[in-house]
Amino acid sequence: MSQRLEGYLRRAHRALATARIDLDAGDSNASANRSYYAAFYAVTAALLSQDIEAKTHAGLHTQFALTFVKPGVLPPALSTQLSHVERLRCFADYFETDVPEAMAEEAIAMADGPAVGRISAA
Repeated sequence: MSQRLEGYLRRAHRALATARIDLDAGDSNASANRSYYAAFYAVTAALLSQDIEAKTHAGLHTQFALTFVKPGVLPPALSTQLSHVERLRCFADYFETDVPEAMAEEAIAMADGPAVGRISAA
């Protein structure tokens, strides 16, 4: 495993840990942001393992679907969850209302098991 790939996996796990800390501290917006980036870094690592680099968030989503979901390597639910967590991150970052705590918890769950956990093990 390359140092770069390992670095992205470390960032994914660190972002996920921070998402939990943020939620425990009552900051659901920061938690949703960190949950998305946990998944983002894990997907980046997965793509790097196939020598693929995405230049944008949309490109990352597309390449992930084409490389892992479409051929059946990973289930379609992971692609859907990645998109959902990104939408929560956008809501958290750009709207004046807070992400509801339950949705931030959902974002952590989506980033943890399916995204970070599953991709780290792949």
